[in-house]
Order: sequence, then structure tokens, then C-alpha cells
Amino acid sequence: MKGAKRSLLIITLTVPLLAACKASTTPKAIEQLDTQPQANHLKGKASVYIQGIETEGDLIVLDFVAINAYERKIKIGDRNNPLVLIDSDGNEYTTIEEELNLQPYTSNNFRIAFSGSEKPKNRNLTLKINSRRDNITSPKITVDNIPLKRGKRVEFATYQPRQIKVANTVVHHPNGSNFTVQEIRFYKQQIEVDFEAVNGFKETVDLAGFSNDVPYLEDEQGHKYSFVPNLNSQFTIPARQTVSGTLQFAGRVPESVQQLSLYFNYQQGSDYERTNRPRIIVANLPGTGSETTTAINQTDSETLAVSDSNTAFVPIEKSLNLQVNHPDGSVMRITKIAVTDNYIETDLSIVNGYRNAVTLNSHSSRAMVLRDNLGNTYKLAPPPQNPQLSIEAEEALQGKFRFLGRIAPNAKTLTLVVNEGNESRTNTTQPYMAIANISLTDTEAENIATLPTNQTLDLQVNHAHGSVIRLKEISFQNDSIITNLGIVNGHRSAIRLNVSRDLRLRDNLGNIYNLATLPQNPEVKISPGETLNGQFVFLGRISPQARYLTLVTNDKYGSEQTTSTQPKIAIANIPVTREQPSEILETNPDPSKTVEVTETSEPTATASNKADSIPSSQNVEQQFNHPNGSVLQLKEVTFQDDSIVADISVTNGHEREIILNQSRGFLLRDNLGNVDYLATIPQNPTVKIPPGQTINGKFVFLGRISPQASSLTLVTNNKHGSDRDYTTQPKMTLANIPVNQ
Repeated sequence: MKGAKRSLLIITLTVPLLAACKASTTPKAIEQLDTQPQANHLKGKASVYIQGIETEGDLIVLDFVAINAYERKIKIGDRNNPLVLIDSDGNEYTTIEEELNLQPYTSNNFRIAFSGSEKPKNRNLTLKINSRRDNITSPKITVDNIPLKRGKRVEFATYQPRQIKVANTVVHHPNGSNFTVQEIRFYKQQIEVDFEAVNGFKETVDLAGFSNDVPYLEDEQGHKYSFVPNLNSQFTIPARQTVSGTLQFAGRVPESVQQLSLYFNYQQGSDYERTNRPRIIVANLPGTGSETTTAINQTDSETLAVSDSNTAFVPIEKSLNLQVNHPDGSVMRITKIAVTDNYIETDLSIVNGYRNAVTLNSHSSRAMVLRDNLGNTYKLAPPPQNPQLSIEAEEALQGKFRFLGRIAPNAKTLTLVVNEGNESRTNTTQPYMAIANISLTDTEAENIATLPTNQTLDLQVNHAHGSVIRLKEISFQNDSIITNLGIVNGHRSAIRLNVSRDLRLRDNLGNIYNLATLPQNPEVKISPGETLNGQFVFLGRISPQARYLTLVTNDKYGSEQTTSTQPKIAIANIPVTREQPSEILETNPDPSKTVEVTETSEPTATASNKADSIPSSQNVEQQFNHPNGSVLQLKEVTFQDDSIVADISVTNGHEREIILNQSRGFLLRDNLGNVDYLATIPQNPTVKIPPGQTINGKFVFLGRISPQASSLTLVTNNKHGSDRDYTTQPKMTLANIPVNQ
């Protein structure tokens, strides 16, 4: 959330006048010079500027301004440590003043008389303040090259206030805070800095918390200019708020200064990302000598309006279609980015494809952040109702997410990062995801890939134990992929297809899309001989770069063994067909978790798919005579959506009862090796036939004929049958049964 801007209260420097001696009433010639002798205390506590110098008899009279930039009263001189003028011959001239003081954060005009043992001569003088000691309340200052000319009053150049608009100065701290200088104004006795500060940290930050570590300006010559505090003397910024206004620094910047640096918490601050006392340095600010400064016509008591924004800033807004998939099945997608003068806003959609609730902004080391290519961090202003960005299992979170701070001027790209540090963890409630290379230089909308077109398919895979899975249709939604599946359990036992939550889709990039849980059947259990038809929803939007998919059951622990009740079945090379990019589709925040299925106790035909190519029914006249006297006749084969029906007649010519389906050995096998087992006949599961009797009927073999099959083989007692004339488990085979696809 963007904080309301507010101006900081500025204390204006007062200028009480102290007269140390009476001015002469005798008119003198005045010589005006273009320079002005001045000096600053290296620690920024005081500054002195010479305004004029003249002689009065044997006295030297000096006019100067002294500025106290310290929070305590300072001494300019006293009887034990007087002001001293020294000429180029080494002669000293001292003042008779008892004590000269400056109150905190004030400036005074002084007119001081100096006397010495020698008469004043035309020489360059040096003013020494507190020459005998230098401490925090008695700063030592030396002003050189003060020209004295007897019989004349020398006056020095009038300081011309100047101003400069500042561009490209934003500085970012690892805790998410950033500071932007917008304009600087140089006056006779102070410097004003217009700024905007954004606190991207979760706590209030303090930029001037210690009395011995206050903000200051420093020029390239090492001179400091101390901060003049206001009512917000600690210069605090509330959590995730923006503050703008004007800072004031005491002192006069020489006109030759080319560069300045601004320091906050330099001595006791920290560069740590969790600190609330950030060390911030804004370097390479233009000084008074910069060619781009312009004159200010106002007096010192007048100030310019605060610049509302950096004039060089250009807002950016663009549409995107960037996405990342986590190995646990979660998907994060960014569809739009808007860069403003003090925050970055993104349109995000995150789908939790994990089995448990996940958090995306749990604490500072696992926060959702933006990071530019320069290493600057922009921290999220989380929604108050969900600060940790928690998402329940199989739910989605969508909206506008705001990251605080002005973008760095030279930033070219951004990376959106979630739960940094968890890169190697795939089974976690704090998933690491990162969307990199979000371009800021190209403001044109990128080519936005539309969702793939919905497809009618006819893809099928047969498992070795007789189960068949068939993909009829696939459709792509903004937060899910929906498949129309038909699954036949051709095994003798119940099978489970989602034992470890691993019935899923996988694209060619390795991204996975987990099945949304079926509340009444979470493991997708199918009883023997039954068929399951319905729409299955897989969580997450298809990756824009995906070209094909693979559907797999029991991906983690499934088996291809004929005895397995957890079959691993994979339909590969499911095409992903896209049209030309056109527009972004609106994101649905709540992926459907309902799968409607139809369960039948017996294999039944379902509605034909448009792309189906079920072979036509075929009249067949094939017969097999076994040595034990039994006869197998196949009359007709009918192909259905989930089964193959064979019209069969079997005569038992043996003297004993025979069995045709020992160990599930009565089956059909196509030329590809796929097996379709006989659906269990409840009253006669092993298909027993008494001696001398005949069975006629339609036998149902579970599973839809493979689209690539061209022929079938019918076999009885496939595993343990015999060709001997005395066997009661005859193995009879009818091969090359044609399949007219």
C-alpha cells in the first residue's frame, strides 16, 4: 500500500546580530572581490564565511558569519582561547572579546576588532578559531587567504543561491527501503534537499536515530554539512510507508564543489536486510560547481516548492505472460507490470498444486520480493488480511501485488522471487519460485501467448494386467487442464491410480500438473471389471513454452507388472496446439476441484468421441479343434467404446469337465501385444463346461481396441493350458482375427 506523502517540518536558521565594535564613520574606498574566504569544520559542526575586512587605525576589523550545525551551544572564542589573525609575516592580532557563543542550529553575523604589536600591513591574513584546543563544543576552524588593504574596505563576493534538479539518484537498501534525491538548493547558510523515502521494511525504520550518527552531507574536499533536525528529529518512516519533504543541512557549500554525498546511519547503521537502521549513502550528487545548476532569485528566508517527483522518471506499464511451475505442482504467473515513481505493481496468479497449504511470504528470509539486475530489492506490501500469502491446497490466489520503492534508474530487468533459499526443496509448504528476465527496457506489450486450443483426441494405452486408459479430449483453462478420460479396470482386483497423489500431467519442460482431488474417490479406485468415465481436472495453467504433455498414473510408485494393483500407465506425446498470440485471458482464481465420474458395474459403451475410429462389427468364421475333442468357434466380433464383444461357441468333446479361464487365461491379444481380459462371469468365473455340453454366448473382453491394432488372437488358458489329449485345461488359439480400423 502506498503511504500518504507528508512534508517534514524544517527549522529555519535564525541570524541574531552581535556587534563587537563600532563601525568607522569615515568613508573608505571599497574593493569588491569575486572570491570569498571560507572554511568548514571537518566534522560538519561549524562553518565560517568572511564578508569584509578593513582597518580602523591600528585595529583590523573583520566581518564574518559563523554557523553552528551542532545540537549544543558552541564557542567561537573566549579569553583563554581567543580568535587570532596571523599575517604572512607571522604577526598575530587577537580579539579582546570575553566570550563568543553560538546557540544550537543558529548563525550569527560577527564584527570583530583585532589588535597586535605591529601595525597592520597589506598582507594576506589567516583567521584561526579555537586554535589552542579543538573539541566538540569548541571546533577548530582556519580560514586562509583573507586579503588586507590599508585605507580600503575589502568586500567579498555575494553568495549566489543556486538550485539543481537531480535525476537518477535512487539508492536501495537490502531491507527494501530506498531513498531518492529530487532537488538540491544551495543558500548562504544552509543546503536544502528535497527527497522521497520509501520504507519497504516490515518495521519502522530510523534514518537519524543516534545523536552521534545524524545524517550529513560531505563534499569531495572532505567538508561535512550537518543535518538540522525538525520535530521528527529521529527521521522515522513507518513500515511500508512513503515520506517526502525537505531536509536541511547547515553550512555554505563553496562554489567550486563538484560533488556531494548524503549519509544516513553511516557509523551505526547496518547493511543487513532485517535492520531497522539502514545505512544509506547517496553518492555523486551534483555540487554548486555543476554546470546544470541555476540561480535562485529568492532570499534565504524563501524556499522553493518541493519537487513532487524526479523529472527523469518515466512510468512503465506492459502486459506479460511469464510463468514458472514448481515441482510440487504449484504455478505462479505474471500477466502485467506497472512501474510508478515509488512502487512496482504486478498482476499475479498463483495456483497451489501441492497437497497442503503453502505460504509465499512467511518471513523476511522467505519473503516475496522483486530484485533488479543491479541487485536492488523491492519488498512486497502484503495484504493486511493475508500477510503471509497463504494458499490452501488446490486453491488459487490472484490479484495486484505492490512492491515498494522507486525502480533504480539503470535497472533493465526484474526477477520475481518467492521463498528464496528453498531452491533445493521440492516437497515443501514454502515453495521456491522465480520468474526471471522481466524486461523493463522494452515498454511495448510482449507477444502474449493464448491458451492452447481444446482438442478432441483418441489416445489409448493398455496395461499388462489388462487395464486400459483412454484420453478422449483435453481443454486448457487459465488455472487448470481438463481431460476427458475413460479407464477400464481389466485386472482381477481393484486398482488405484492416484495412490501417492501422482495421477498427473507432465509437459515436455518437466513441469507437472497434479490431479485435483476427487473428494469421494481420492485414490481413483476402480473395482475389477468396472469402467470410470469423466472429466479430470489437473491444477495449473499450461506453461507458455510447453509443446506436448504426458498423462501418467501412479507416477511415483506404480508398476508395469501384470499382478500390480497400482498400475503405471502413461499416455505420451499429447499435442499442445496453439494459435497465434492475441490477448491475455482473464484468470479464474478458483480452480474447479469437482470431477464428475460415471461408474458402471459392467463394461458399457459410452458416447462416441468425434475423433473415435471404432472398427465396425465383423462376421468371423474361425474354428479350433483341440486334441481332447473340444471345439472353439468364433462367429462375430463387435468393438465397443470400453470393450470387445466376441460371439463364441465352445463344445466340450472331452470325457471330463473342462475349464477355459484358468488364471485369467481366456483373453484377446492384439498384434501390438496389448491384452484384453475376459470380464468375469459371476456365475462361472473360470468358464467350466461339463462333458458333452456346448456353451454359446457373447463374451466381453475388457478394454477398447487400440487405434493402431490390425489383428487379434483369441486364446483360452493362456498361462497354464495344454495341447495334450487328456487335459482338462485346453489351450485353444484363433489367430489373425482381422480388425478393420
